[in-house]
Amino acid sequence: MKDKGLRTYSFQTDLVIEAHNHDEAEVLLKQLLDTAGLSRYRLGKGSLIGFSISEEPAVTPNIGVAAAAEVVPEIIPTIEATTTSSDQGLKNLALDMIRCCLEDGRLVRLSINRGKGVQLSVPCRIINLDEETGLLTVYHVDEKQVYTFSIGEIDDFVL
Repeated sequence: MKDKGLRTYSFQTDLVIEAHNHDEAEVLLKQLLDTAGLSRYRLGKGSLIGFSISEEPAVTPNIGVAAAAEVVPEIIPTIEATTTSSDQGLKNLALDMIRCCLEDGRLVRLSINRGKGVQLSVPCRIINLDEETGLLTVYHVDEKQVYTFSIGEIDDFVL
């Protein structure tokens, strides 16, 4: 990798790994990354997500991942990638991210479309998520006020 023509690139990804617990999933991920030949990586905070993954893989796995899965088949029964073609899966993923930010008290920036051309950019902390009514209550950190938005009004969600 020290050739003059090669450059180093960094990618941020979200991976879904099925395992019995967090530690097992982390061990498997490290083994997969090491087997794939990735020498430098940083693992962020993992979280348990609340939606099931379809039984068929949506994306053909990378050769390195396939080889690694053969090396450690006893650790994990399946590793599958999710795609954005499933609207329900994407909705569940977004709700899981909102729940995670709610639990952690993380600062987020919401892009809100109020209709009639009114766009808001709201730096906030999520206070409450009411899934039955589809309402999100947030604390605007600049204005120090509480606002309630419909989930459908959210255009973008930046961590």
